[in-house]
Amino acid sequence: MKHLITTSLFLLLTLGLHAQMWNGQDTLYGNEWIRYDQSYYKFKVADDGVYRIPFEQLQAAGIPTGSVRGQQFQLFHLGEEIPVHVSTDELMAAGDYLEFYGEKNRSELDRYLYTDPDADLLNPEYSLITDSAAYFLTWVPVGTPTLRYTTIENDLTNLP
Repeated sequence: MKHLITTSLFLLLTLGLHAQMWNGQDTLYGNEWIRYDQSYYKFKVADDGVYRIPFEQLQAAGIPTGSVRGQQFQLFHLGEEIPVHVSTDELMAAGDYLEFYGEKNRSELDRYLYTDPDADLLNPEYSLITDSAAYFLTWVPVGTPTLRYTTIENDLTNLP
């Protein structure tokens, strides 16, 4: 009898808990962006800043640099594609690189732990778990649109 009461009390208290993220319309699991027919290279970023991944590091990680062109690289963070700058659109060689602006982990995912995150989070600039944010590098078929930074000429004529 005591076991039945304990189990009932446990179930009653945990009915309101949920492990998924709710965006107001759908229940999110956090993996909706993944394409399971692609390979991903995961790396972590612990500070805000511009990061460069050289060709040699991509090659050492096992990325098929001999068959993947620079225009095919795609980078994801928190389930969204972020823009990158690749030194070449063709096959990469020694001296080539991939650059992006990375941000450390903040409370983006911690917000789903609270009923009222704006009132309950102590400091939204810091995560409860870790400062390291996960980034996922993948490559897509040639011709698939990917996000890139746009190069703008620095025109200093006709200044005010």
